[in-house]
Amino acid sequence: WVTNEIIHNPLVNENLAKMGFEFVKTNEDGIKDFTVVQKGDVVILPAFGASIDEMAFLKDQGVQIVDTTCPWVSKVWQSVEKSKDKGHTAIIHGKYAHEETIATMSFAKKYLVVKNMDEAEYVVQYMLGKGDREEFMAKFAKAMPEGFDPDVDLDKVGVANQTTMLKGETELVGKLFERTMIRKFGPQEVDQHFVSFNTICDATQERQDAMYKMFGAEYEAPSSTLYAEMEGEQVGIELKSEKQGPGLSSRAMEDEVRGEAGEAAAAPTKVDLCLVVGGFNSSNTFQLGEIS
Repeated sequence: WVTNEIIHNPLVNENLAKMGFEFVKTNEDGIKDFTVVQKGDVVILPAFGASIDEMAFLKDQGVQIVDTTCPWVSKVWQSVEKSKDKGHTAIIHGKYAHEETIATMSFAKKYLVVKNMDEAEYVVQYMLGKGDREEFMAKFAKAMPEGFDPDVDLDKVGVANQTTMLKGETELVGKLFERTMIRKFGPQEVDQHFVSFNTICDATQERQDAMYKMFGAEYEAPSSTLYAEMEGEQVGIELKSEKQGPGLSSRAMEDEVRGEAGEAAAAPTKVDLCLVVGGFNSSNTFQLGEIS
């Protein structure tokens, strides 16, 4: 059994089905039907991982678990779980319905999922006393746990991410929340209210950078007027999220598994057609298609 698509690539999943693998079905409410799984069965966890409840259930069933969770995803979980005991709410830059983010949410006691800079700025404005509680609760109803109180649970935060999100945007989301805490509590107290999880994987950014290079264009980093305003107020204040060393390196792991890549062929002077190969439901594929 496989608990979900092993990756968002239909060809890979079709090949698994032809080899005799079966996929656990999900109902309209997003609940997986594990009644088909019997003691002694082999169950594969996909690259996106599985929630804590799912893993605990499978363990109790006495199945043989084969965990293919991406190591970068596991790093996100470890960081989120470590900080929850200190009272931090995980601000997850991602899509709340994505399998990876669903799993990450299960490792956090308190969380709030923001999918882009617009939503991050909305949350920050609320934290600064410029929002409406009822509107906030309606807007993020599916992106926070039951009992979440934005007036209490946004007092201490840390930023994590869905690993297929844009690296540059995740970095800006993290810095925006850190500067917000500096504005609210001052630089001397920021360590009590903000933690940087440093869970960025560079694989997504590297592939997008390669697309821009192929087209002879340059990546434009995301911007935020609100962030620029706070940056101007806080000149000379170093951010924790900027002082940390490099995060996870996809290149190093890929070289170890497949061998070091050779030199890429020179890009043509003009691209008439770009063929992006990937799954229609893949976040990475979608973003590469948008760039092209």
